[in-house]
Amino acid sequence: MNAMLDTIMAMIIVGLFILATFQVDTTMKMNAIYLRYQLHAQQGATVMSDIVEYDMRKIGHGLRQPLQSIHSADSTQIVFSYSLNVESGYDSIRVNYYTETDISQTNPDLIRLHRISGGDHHTYTMGLTSFRLRYFNQRGDELARPVPNDSLASIKQIELDMSFSSEAEIDGERSHAQYHSRITPKNLLVQYGRN
Repeated sequence: MNAMLDTIMAMIIVGLFILATFQVDTTMKMNAIYLRYQLHAQQGATVMSDIVEYDMRKIGHGLRQPLQSIHSADSTQIVFSYSLNVESGYDSIRVNYYTETDISQTNPDLIRLHRISGGDHHTYTMGLTSFRLRYFNQRGDELARPVPNDSLASIKQIELDMSFSSEAEIDGERSHAQYHSRITPKNLLVQYGRN
């Protein structure tokens, strides 16, 4: 009887050990997947911020009248100009950023960011869930959005807020990343020909 009881106890202990091993393995796999999704959200934030900031820092670059380089400014759309090659005789390009809902993804919060420049039209998703712009004058006062046409020249700083999320979820949770920056395009601070 003792031998049978010892065998049953051994089987219970081995069963608990196997169950604990499976639990640890499953937890490790779930954490690895979650970290991979977190990495994708952060990579999306890095890539998108590099693209948008590069353009916004160049607003007015190489133009004869840089203070007239912003053509429209709203909370989710901005249209502006800059010159890619100053030596080419002030051949400016017009850049338009705007967003739209992305219904093709499994995450209903995802949106698409469109960048239209000349004849090029690029669409970026990369887990983007929010794209917000705010505008400030020389004193740091926030301007109403959309910025009226007669106030576009007073924009000196642009605040950029972007949120990112993984497309898939684990246990009802998605990975998230945030990006926030206040950009001061140096060409909006000067007028050529003035001291």
